[in-house]
Amino acid sequence: MVSLGTKLGVSDNSGAIWVKCIKILGSSFCNSSNIGDTIVVAIQSAKVKKKVSRGEVYKSILIRQKKKNIS
Repeated sequence: MVSLGTKLGVSDNSGAIWVKCIKILGSSFCNSSNIGDTIVVAIQSAKVKKKVSRGEVYKSILIRQKKKNIS
């Protein structure tokens, strides 16, 4: 379960390494999200000379997590 303020690792080739969840958009619960939900993230750290830079805000989709869904 991902909640507000959670630091997440990025699994694409945009150049971002770590992001922070700042808003949950597509969730049935207000405080947490599961796989497939849309979240708004802020870039915390990124690789040099890539598409994104630190501090930018993007929409993202949660694609995997360590714990199983409890539904």
